[in-house]
Amino acid sequence: MNPFRHLRPLALRDWAFSRFGARLGPAPETAPGRGWPLVYGGRMPALCPTDVAHRRLAWTGLYDLPLSRQIARLARSGGLLLDVGANAGYFTILWCAARAENRVAAFEPCPANVRLLRQNLAANGWESRVQVHPVAAGRGKGSLPFMPGPAGQTGWGGLAPSIGSSQLPAAAFPVPVCSLDQLFPHRPRIRVLKVDTEGADAWVIQGARGLLERGCIEQVFFEENLERMQALGIEPGTAAGVLRECGYRVVCLEGGEVGGWEAVR
Repeated sequence: MNPFRHLRPLALRDWAFSRFGARLGPAPETAPGRGWPLVYGGRMPALCPTDVAHRRLAWTGLYDLPLSRQIARLARSGGLLLDVGANAGYFTILWCAARAENRVAAFEPCPANVRLLRQNLAANGWESRVQVHPVAAGRGKGSLPFMPGPAGQTGWGGLAPSIGSSQLPAAAFPVPVCSLDQLFPHRPRIRVLKVDTEGADAWVIQGARGLLERGCIEQVFFEENLERMQALGIEPGTAAGVLRECGYRVVCLEGGEVGGWEAVR
């Protein structure tokens, strides 16, 4: 039995899970092969049952309600989403579910997460609508170490400063890095850029300066994970500074988590 799925409004559902979800098991039962349905459309059969965010998705069909509402609203008008830090594909699926014409370029450097992402796309029949990039978006072309994070958590990994760092855990491994400017030299019209890279969001935005300066990206959502930013040597406000220089208005994401921002040209 799932006590959350019938709760309305969605803010109540989200609050109830935050308050009582820790007492529940990893995930509620679902029909074999069907996956857990999402509030904004689509389903996700490939989730990690011990992951904090994935448990919330399985029980409530939601993750980060304020950002989900914003992206679902924008998805209704259609276009291209760049989902940087796609994880298992929640926002990618949300975007595809809104309109058959919607397309996504999903960036995810962690191989385990890429496998979940591809499984979820296949379950919805949307492989042809999503271009999966198994790389980290950053400031330029190269390679950086990726720290996968604690066991059982898919979204706590992230980039580290350099391959030669003696502080890296044994589980770290190199991943390819490429900038969005390099990957999209033809300057397409991008409806939304969503960035969630556990501290490296500013590097993603710095690597998209050409697209931003030309107004190719209409709206940007990003985060500031201050602890991880400090480890990477990124000053607070770096991403917002680049966006403002490129003509964007940057504000806190209304109702979102601390450190969540949106930028509109």
